[in-house]
Amino acid sequence: MDNMVLTSILKANDEIDERILNNIMFFLMDNITKTMVDFWGNQTLKKDKLYEIYFSIVIDGIKSLFKMNSHRRSYIKNKGLAEIEILTDLKKTDTKIDLAYERHELTSDIDGFLTQFKATLDTLARSLNPLFNLKFDGWHKAKGKSGIKIVNALNNLPSNIKIKIDKLNTFIQDNIDPITYLVLLRDIPMHRGGLKNVSNFTYRTNNRSLVSPKIIHPDGTVEDVEIFLTRQMNNFVDFVQNFIFSSLISIAPGMTIGLNQKGGFVWYIPKENIK
Repeated sequence: MDNMVLTSILKANDEIDERILNNIMFFLMDNITKTMVDFWGNQTLKKDKLYEIYFSIVIDGIKSLFKMNSHRRSYIKNKGLAEIEILTDLKKTDTKIDLAYERHELTSDIDGFLTQFKATLDTLARSLNPLFNLKFDGWHKAKGKSGIKIVNALNNLPSNIKIKIDKLNTFIQDNIDPITYLVLLRDIPMHRGGLKNVSNFTYRTNNRSLVSPKIIHPDGTVEDVEIFLTRQMNNFVDFVQNFIFSSLISIAPGMTIGLNQKGGFVWYIPKENIK
């Protein structure tokens, strides 16, 4: 699949989509990446055409990442429409009490956002299977922490492989808490009937203002849901990128990944590794 075909399948609708395409997908499709994965499969795992297997898994995760961002955009659009509708209704009402306005389409957008977040995580876990002979079917929790099972599995790899995955293992461990929080948010609507820490639109009579939906975090801080979704989307794109890069660096001893003069990610050999 070339870049032209890929772009027609995964069309960039905003700057976040462009980051996913330019920083992750085009790097994954680079010939050096393909060569690295196939060489690792042939020399270390005694498997042919490992890249085809690996790429077919990762592309599903990238599609989920695009869907996640689509739900974010849908939330912003539906929020704007709801604000107009509510403010129009309020002009016809002389209320003396605060009012709450629930909009199910916004709840669905949040649920969809979190569902695609978890779907992407599950694919990242499965992307490790062909690279390291693992058998993950998803990104599962252990002792309430999301990602611990992956860390434990990587720690139990044969010594000739385990020594190469330190950066990947450290990266996962460093992100366990924020990932666990988002997985928990995703699980609440599925198992407990909806997010209780997200407010509805609220009309305040004291200053005649319409307050947009907020999310209350465990530490008590309050954040606008739109800001929360955009912040988490940007952070998660970085997470996916770094997870994939750390995975690939693990199978390419002596190589690393960095930016070229045009701002694209490329493989290179650090000066200290050049003999």
